[in-house]
Amino acid sequence: MKKKQYPDYGAFVAAVLSSYDSEMIGRLVRSKSGRDKGRYYLVLARAADILYLADGQKRTIANPKKKNIRHVQIVHKVAADLMNKKNGELPSDLEIRAAMAELMKEGE
Repeated sequence: MKKKQYPDYGAFVAAVLSSYDSEMIGRLVRSKSGRDKGRYYLVLARAADILYLADGQKRTIANPKKKNIRHVQIVHKVAADLMNKKNGELPSDLEIRAAMAELMKEGE
């Protein structure tokens, strides 16, 4: 099965490669506006004021959510071990879901 290529996927890959050492990578955020208001995501990459987000279910690695940084609330929890993979590999959707479940569980 061929992966779907989205128009902005190249920009996402460039953002991942250029911002891999950013302090935002791996952070848990909550959407403050839009249709996805209240939904939680992990930050995959940052390019200027744009964040690329994934939750492993609706928004996968192949189709990350592109959102302005002003439209998210930063939850002060980080899945640092998830994003520190060798060779700059991105985590799988299953790993993202597991990390998010663990971070959400810590908050209870």
